[in-house]
Amino acid sequence: AVVDTAFILVVHINDWTQHKTIAGFDIRLTGIFACKIFSYFASILRQLSSFTLAFLTLERCIAVSMPLKAKQIMTRKRLLLAWSIMALFLMVVNLHIIPFWVIRADFSRLRCQADVPYVSWDKDYWFWIDFALYFFIPFTIIAICNVLIISKLYAAQKKRGIEMNVGERKDSSSE
Repeated sequence: AVVDTAFILVVHINDWTQHKTIAGFDIRLTGIFACKIFSYFASILRQLSSFTLAFLTLERCIAVSMPLKAKQIMTRKRLLLAWSIMALFLMVVNLHIIPFWVIRADFSRLRCQADVPYVSWDKDYWFWIDFALYFFIPFTIIAICNVLIISKLYAAQKKRGIEMNVGERKDSSSE
């Protein structure tokens, strides 16, 4: 919830200021520092939000798959360490935004985006890296874990059903 709230504040505060204050006011265009910092944190928080959901799903998958070992595997210290490593990794991956993003004119409008020499890298490579970090990897983790959770729960339900039917047959045959 903290990551999602931070994401909403950082990314959508700009949308809010554009519509509720002076028309066309963009916080990112107030200076190069604002452009770089807002873009950097928006990218990190967007990816971190997706990975946090994937991380929670993975934790639930381990809890369902190995209920007796889950508490030993997933201590608070280990979970915090894993999440911190994930956040640090995303911070490092997104560092390119700070030196390469600038305020520049694009079709007679100022925009906060990659500098001209890096536009092709941004469109050709960063697009796919960001796609993988924001959507594909977290989605794959969530999808695989949900399939494992559902199959584990279905197998447990089926096993309980068989065990309950066996018990009923023994009781009904003795009468």
